[in-house]
Amino acid sequence: MNQELQARKDIEARRVTLTGPLNNSLSGINAMFKEVSEPLTQADMELRTKVNVYQTHERQRIETERRAAAEAARAQDVALPVLDHGAVVNVETGERVESAPTSIRSFGATATFRDDWTFEVVDSRLVPPEYLMVDEKKVGRVVKAGIREIPGIRIFQKMGIAVTAPKKEEE
Repeated sequence: MNQELQARKDIEARRVTLTGPLNNSLSGINAMFKEVSEPLTQADMELRTKVNVYQTHERQRIETERRAAAEAARAQDVALPVLDHGAVVNVETGERVESAPTSIRSFGATATFRDDWTFEVVDSRLVPPEYLMVDEKKVGRVVKAGIREIPGIRIFQKMGIAVTAPKKEEE
């Protein structure tokens, strides 16, 4: 058993000797390219934020126009004219009320806007139990610290094994 452990240590030392310089070189290359590409990544994020702000303002402006057209139609007690593709006509001005574009093409690229659903927890006490998740790392820490009873959690022992190589005898 002792020879086997020493053989494993020797093999690992050889592996590290061969792969260490390669890993260091790879880390340097990755750091260099990250440094060069970081301004592009930052610019991309800023541009996306600005385009989203613009798109949000456009949607709000267009929705305000649509509401005004609908109210004008109600005030005149007429149906709101709807054209092909869902476009609405303002009955007072006769102008077509635009809809926000879903795609914009420029410089050979296309930006497509979509509505993505997301969430944030505002009061965790109101969240139904099926959407809650146990923090396993936190539970593991308190069990290791000595806690042996937590409602809804079975705490038990498992047999483990640790093998260490004996220290070389001094000659």
